[in-house]
Amino acid sequence: MVLRFAPSPTGLLHVGNLRTAIINWLFAKKNNQDFLLRIDDTDNTRSKKEYVDSIEKDLKWIGLDWDLKYAQSERLDAYDDAFNYLKSNNLIYRCFETDEELALKRARQRNSGLPPVYDRSSLSLSSDKINQYLSEGRSPYWRLKLPDSPITWKDEIYGEIRFDSKSYSDPVIVRADGRYLYTITSVVDDIFSKVSNIIRGSDHLTNSGIQIYLFQALGSKAPTFFHHSLMTGVDGDPLSKRIGSLSISSIRESGIEPEVLLNYLTFVGDITTQSEFYPINALAKNFDPKKLSKSNAPFDERLLKEVNSGFLQQQNYDFFIKKSGELKLKELSNEFWGAIRNNIKVFDEVKIWIDIIYGNIQPVIDDHEYINLALNLIPEGDFNELSWQNWTELIKEKSGRKGKKLFMPLRLAITGKDFGPEMAKLLLLIEKEKILSRLNGQIS
Repeated sequence: MVLRFAPSPTGLLHVGNLRTAIINWLFAKKNNQDFLLRIDDTDNTRSKKEYVDSIEKDLKWIGLDWDLKYAQSERLDAYDDAFNYLKSNNLIYRCFETDEELALKRARQRNSGLPPVYDRSSLSLSSDKINQYLSEGRSPYWRLKLPDSPITWKDEIYGEIRFDSKSYSDPVIVRADGRYLYTITSVVDDIFSKVSNIIRGSDHLTNSGIQIYLFQALGSKAPTFFHHSLMTGVDGDPLSKRIGSLSISSIRESGIEPEVLLNYLTFVGDITTQSEFYPINALAKNFDPKKLSKSNAPFDERLLKEVNSGFLQQQNYDFFIKKSGELKLKELSNEFWGAIRNNIKVFDEVKIWIDIIYGNIQPVIDDHEYINLALNLIPEGDFNELSWQNWTELIKEKSGRKGKKLFMPLRLAITGKDFGPEMAKLLLLIEKEKILSRLNGQIS
């Protein structure tokens, strides 16, 4: 038994695609089924090897592996066999209209108040007319003849579905250039791979009605269907409007951790904040696709960054050492990680605090008189855990300042930033000579 994820390598994988992949993988692993990565690359004009490589890289990055893999371009003979079977049993028919002629038909139907459904005029073409089209160099395309009666099935999320076939055009399954379309190739491959459950977005509900009939026409039982909600922007608009910025490669490059995106996409639509992060096998153990919401799931990039920050705050020193090695950072202490981890949204921001603590920065000093006072009151000897408290209490006593007016000028002079880790922790990490130099307005 098999669950499958079937991306088309005509572009980069995006969050909506990945969410579907995660759902299928989790369901497969929970039920001890194989997970199939099927590359739907029959569109040979747009499919590219670089996109296949990118898809595989993205899936591995998030933690998804696969038990089976093949590309549809390897299975053209199987589609030929299915086509010939449908043709010999008069389940499909050939048509010759051009795109312009079809557009004109639809316009006439709309003007007459009729739905723009294909009129099946090709079923009544005479032999002479067919020969005329062929002599003119027209190549036929092929449509699947839908049944006159409705197609009904039970969707595991949406419940009973009724597909009124008379309200839809007979779908094209083979183009005039001979290319097989998704409707037929997907069904043929699902039969071949013994796919047990098909889990995909609710935008495929119409496709599912057509494909359920095609399963039956090819003498096979249709799999169980689950149609999950679609992802939108926080404003409810389709993600497709800005899909480039939501590619997995773009999100990865922005610094989001794979564990964060995995958990976010698993629970999206059910959370407003997230403080627990589960390993992928734990997610699979507790996964139930029937609990997926019918309501659209908003993808919030701002929230994702906040969740990423929360994840980093929970990570121990071993995580820091591993990540530092990936970024080729110098080995730093547990105290450094403990001081800065609450103040970064992505791990790459560690570099900022390396520069502030160990490198040279331009101090920001607006009130030289106040900073000189602070400089004269700085504790003698090495700093300890109480140095910041003792120092600022002395300054407060002498200056009468409190709150931000007391602390912010010191933070700006020592770090060059108006935000950051606790100053008590930073004093223990920044060399005292460096602090003195910065309080004197020097780059250090």
